[in-house]
Amino acid sequence: MREGDIAVTGTPKTFSHSSKCRLDHDQAFCSICDTPLFTQNSARAGMLVIRAGLINEHEEFAPKANVYTSRKMKATVLDDTLKAFNKMPS
Repeated sequence: MREGDIAVTGTPKTFSHSSKCRLDHDQAFCSICDTPLFTQNSARAGMLVIRAGLINEHEEFAPKANVYTSRKMKATVLDDTLKAFNKMPS
């Protein structure tokens, strides 16, 4: 999502690190219970990756692709009508 399209209540804790592909990542967690909230990375400035369990408006969102299919559990059922990527597409 675009960073400006969400409202965060309170001040999340953050953890920053660099990935193997030299991207800077910031992960945000609830400062009370440590629940993961969202992630930002330097390749997509101004965008947040929101944890699906945090979204209350489920009917407003529909999947557009399956990512990391190379690492899925055997029990995970994928929608064959969606694009699929073994890794995160660039």
